[in-house]
Amino acid sequence: MPGIRIAIGLLSASVIAWQLVLIQILSIAHWHHFAYMVLSVAMLGFGASGTLLALFRRKFLTGSGFLIPFLMLLTSLAMGSSVYLVENIVGGFDTWLLFIDNSEIVSLVLVYLLYTLPFLTGALAIGLILTRYAADIGRIYFYNMAGSGLGGLTGVLAMWLLFPEQLAALFALLPLVAAYFCSSARNRKRLAPVALLALLIAGAGIFNPPRINISQYKGLSGTMNLPGADVLSRESSPHGVIEAVKTDASRYAPGVSLNYTGVIPVEPMVFVNGNWSGPVKDPAGITDDILSHTTKQLPWLVRPAGNILITSTGTGRHAFHAIANNANHVTAVEPNPGLTGLTNRISHGFYGSSILDHTNVLVVHQSNRAWLNRSDGGYSHIILPTLDAFGGTSGLYALQEQYDLTLEAFAQMWDLLLDDGVISVTSWMDQPPRNTLRILATLAETAERNGIAEPERHIAAIRSWSTITFVLSRSPLTGESADRIREFCERNQFDPALLPGISMGERQQYNVTESSFFGYMDAIVKGDRTGFYNEYLFNVVPATDNRPFFSQFLKSGNIGDLITQYGRQTVPFIELGYLVLLLTGVQIFLAAVLFIVLPLFRLGWRGSKKSWTLIYFGGIGTGFMFVEINLIQQFIHYFGQPVYATATVLGILLISSGTGSYFSGHITRYRRGLEGLLLLLALLVGLLQVVLPLIIGISISMPAIVRIAASVLIIAPVGFLMGMPFPGGIRRLSGTDSAQVPWAWGINGCFSVISTVLAVWLALEWGYSTVLFTGALAYALAGAATLVISR
Repeated sequence: MPGIRIAIGLLSASVIAWQLVLIQILSIAHWHHFAYMVLSVAMLGFGASGTLLALFRRKFLTGSGFLIPFLMLLTSLAMGSSVYLVENIVGGFDTWLLFIDNSEIVSLVLVYLLYTLPFLTGALAIGLILTRYAADIGRIYFYNMAGSGLGGLTGVLAMWLLFPEQLAALFALLPLVAAYFCSSARNRKRLAPVALLALLIAGAGIFNPPRINISQYKGLSGTMNLPGADVLSRESSPHGVIEAVKTDASRYAPGVSLNYTGVIPVEPMVFVNGNWSGPVKDPAGITDDILSHTTKQLPWLVRPAGNILITSTGTGRHAFHAIANNANHVTAVEPNPGLTGLTNRISHGFYGSSILDHTNVLVVHQSNRAWLNRSDGGYSHIILPTLDAFGGTSGLYALQEQYDLTLEAFAQMWDLLLDDGVISVTSWMDQPPRNTLRILATLAETAERNGIAEPERHIAAIRSWSTITFVLSRSPLTGESADRIREFCERNQFDPALLPGISMGERQQYNVTESSFFGYMDAIVKGDRTGFYNEYLFNVVPATDNRPFFSQFLKSGNIGDLITQYGRQTVPFIELGYLVLLLTGVQIFLAAVLFIVLPLFRLGWRGSKKSWTLIYFGGIGTGFMFVEINLIQQFIHYFGQPVYATATVLGILLISSGTGSYFSGHITRYRRGLEGLLLLLALLVGLLQVVLPLIIGISISMPAIVRIAASVLIIAPVGFLMGMPFPGGIRRLSGTDSAQVPWAWGINGCFSVISTVLAVWLALEWGYSTVLFTGALAYALAGAATLVISR
């Protein structure tokens, strides 16, 4: 028996660790918001395993002594080989091509299935252990949940040591070891060839890992296609894989004036998970910074440099620009210490020094919002990173939580400014206008919320052939600063877009665009803003902490109008991220029905009170996943990084819910215990809407150990109760209507799988508060059904 406990602990740890690694791999190949896809894949595997156990329970139990270690070895084989099969055989899938190339949809389905296999076999082994050793269910379930929690911690720590494609194979060794602990001597001999194959595949994956196919539309892919491209350094961390690339054909001059006659230098470029981060600048070139010939010079024209705050500083490009404009002090906030560390090493290797080591630059390794919470302020300038990308991102960031761009974040920035301080943000020009209008709306509403009756007197914007830079000044713009801006635009062939007293003729001197763009801008800063929000084809209402999806512009009700105006083939390239969510949602729903529910019809659905089984197990499955997805998404704000957030939430939630399952028998023995539990749980989930933002706001800038402790205080009590309804419901069915137990597993699994996508969609459309409210409602509905129907 001790061997089986250790085995289930190791297997559970491998499943969670591998899940985190898969999130990182998809972040590299695509974008980090595919975390929801990993959760849905995991739940699909667990749901399908429950159905298989229900269908073939007798056969599985008869051969369980052999099948348990065999399934663990299959899990090891699947973990060790699936990344290779996806990247080298299937070739992955490309998000951008899903709506114009049907073969990409086939590839997406194959990727789903291959990544589901480790979860399916692992869950089968876990379920079979729990079924066979039901008499020791308490201790075994504890090892199961404790192993899961430790797997989350191990997965995060291991990302500092090895690359994700290696870790996928490394964690495949855990099920292999687990199989040894739960095998008899006879079965070890029988399974030796399979174990050897699993070991060889895992070893090959660790020492000769597959190459991850990065989307051809990511910055790194384009750079590596340039002549002479060479990777100077590649490092791994939970924040992502950081790569420095050098090529003589790559020169960084975003939106530089067409009048610029200087030399654009060749510089190493740095990427994180394939996404552009910035160039590594030579500190010796600080006297003639090329950004001084772009629209990014605007904040320094409004007022002289003083004490500067730069958010998401990356490679220090904006710190370089601030020093070039004679900043007294620069606070450069960067959540990723690996990024600044690699930048320093590359810079010292090429130039002998680094801008991040400048005596006037202080580098702070915290999330931007954490620093805004703890900073004493007194800033003359707050400089944000450039929004979007050259040519646009087609809404690929629609599902990404961008807490640095919410109204609450800008309110914090406003409070940290000097009386004449400014906030500056640059965006690439996009067509049709979305990023540019939303950031302008955010600045205008920030000013109004701080008592500014005429935002147009506080906002300036200038436009080049490719970029537009906005400045929000805490004090009204002066005539002198407006004159400097106009003279700068004339010298560089830029156009002022917003200035006090601006004329239409000034706006279109050098860079012609649709005149309606300026009408949109005027409506936002001094017109009927609410009416414009309602009438405009895209959603450009400012993002909030409740709906932090700054790059989500699609109005679901306007999809038909978009197709009419832009064409069916074009629309996906305008708002791809949202449409990919809908596509994957349909696929996940079909897979859940196909692999979880339909097979159960072989058993037939016998017994009474079927409606209770459907509402109860559907409700608790939905409630659990809505709370889990919501916590993960909101904890990205808290920890500043998706992998940290996922590991923390899953670790605490699984351990606490496992503990709750262990004690569930004590509650359900009472006559109305289950009903009372569910209604209490609904109340606590509802209270999370109030408690969660308060605790996050108070402790976000505190040390990691404090935030982890606060996370335990938030999650563990709710998780403890969330672990009770499922075993409690199964006990009730087992005692009165055991024929419905397989259906209970299937319904719970199906609703859990579907809820992973549904929760993300609800958050996009109505915000996190709606997701939590719906989760609470699902638990309340299960409680009401128990109260009314089951007795």
